[in-house]
Amino acid sequence: MEEARVPRGANVLVSHEHQPTPAEFRALQTDGANLVQLSIEGIQRTDPPYVEDTVASGGLALAVRDALAAGLSVVIAVRTGPGLTDVAVEAQTPGLQSKVWVDTTARREFIRMWQRIAITFGREPRVVGYNLIVEPLPEAAVGGPSSRPDSDCRCFRIEVSTGRLLPTRSWRASGLLISVPQWSLKQPVSLAPSTLPS
Repeated sequence: MEEARVPRGANVLVSHEHQPTPAEFRALQTDGANLVQLSIEGIQRTDPPYVEDTVASGGLALAVRDALAAGLSVVIAVRTGPGLTDVAVEAQTPGLQSKVWVDTTARREFIRMWQRIAITFGREPRVVGYNLIVEPLPEAAVGGPSSRPDSDCRCFRIEVSTGRLLPTRSWRASGLLISVPQWSLKQPVSLAPSTLPS
């Protein structure tokens, strides 16, 4: 009986300013890594009209290709996208609030962006997970950590078998990181972020 692999790896930034090299992925694999989380800028712009960010989409495709070529499994984690400002910027900028939590158009485009990502990479068996929003801050949109997002603000989950992005009203049930079953797991595992209000 084959022993299940324990995930070992690193979080690797993929941005306009930094594109990881094939040598960096090979070095991770040589040092014992078997997994990399690509922390990316979204493949659509953060501001209306939310057009494609060709630099970000090209960077993601290149990083996934190079990580897979190095023998690593991949989790894709999004830091920005339609209506979503990077949490590092948002948390340090008084008055700045990501529109994805309160704006229907931004949310619709954010879903569309993830559908594109899922269609592009969803059939690759070594793309094993998606972190839909790195460190989400929905509570900021409605008055602090003791509040819940408005009833129209939903979580999303990826149906791994089809790559479809599905909205859900339950924060706890859906989780934001979905692991794919084919990689040493008997069934999908959903991990809900601990930062969401209860």
